Amino acid sequence: MTREELKTWILYDKDTGKFFWIYNKSRRKEFISKFVGKEAGHLSKTSGYISIKINNIVDFAHRWAFLYEFGYIPKYVDHINRKRDDNRIENLRDVSAIVNGRNCNISTNNKSGFTGVHFDTKRKKWVATITVNRKMIHLGRFNAKEEAIKAREEGEIKYGFK
Repeated sequence: MTREELKTWILYDKDTGKFFWIYNKSRRKEFISKFVGKEAGHLSKTSGYISIKINNIVDFAHRWAFLYEFGYIPKYVDHINRKRDDNRIENLRDVSAIVNGRNCNISTNNKSGFTGVHFDTKRKKWVATITVNRKMIHLGRFNAKEEAIKAREEGEIKYGFK
């Protein structure tokens, strides 16, 4: 779909990140009466993303937003604030797979509360790690959790995460 075709179907409010159905005389009357002016898309309970079906094409709202504003859909669109349903254009960016992977939420299995920090029960030490180019780098073992967190933060700076 082109940017021009997309704009015949929906209106995008870049400040709120929301899409709205707009009038198009080529559409069926029942569509026009039910949907014009209403918000487009629905929130997926499994992925957390908003998806929109336009002219039998289903895609995520953040990808439609990029097409609407910039005229293309990048391979990876990153939500800067990590909120998958926040599709304001200021919150979206075209990134590489590596950058997209770095800007992810903390794992649900994480017990320390910090990415790359865990407690080694065998050695009774806090461990800091970071993954760079698919390789895990050991940043050290520490007596205090705060030391491991600091090492992780320094690693993020050193390896260009921040």
